[in-house]
Amino acid sequence: MVISIWRIFRFDLVAQPPNTQLELVNCRIVSEMSTCPSIVIDGGGLVRKCQVSKAPGAGILVRGQEVVIEDTQVFETKGAAIEIREGGSAIIERCETYSSRQGSIVMKLE
Repeated sequence: MVISIWRIFRFDLVAQPPNTQLELVNCRIVSEMSTCPSIVIDGGGLVRKCQVSKAPGAGILVRGQEVVIEDTQVFETKGAAIEIREGGSAIIERCETYSSRQGSIVMKLE
């Protein structure tokens, strides 16, 4: 499945209601036309067997709760492949990141 955030969802994917968990499995996300990260997870969740590419910011932004990221490729991002901040935490297993301008994994302590 290919998801173009800008053309199909118009950023609806980054708006996550409180007290919910996002689960993305076997998807391909390309978001080269937006100005935000490809995936923003605020309430915990799972990203498994996905490809995230061409993000103008971070590929995956984790905030607030623990997120599991497994068997996922994140590449060609202008920000970090995976950025963790604002109290977020992540378990990252069997992932590949490359061609990200600000590094593979960035954790901002605030």
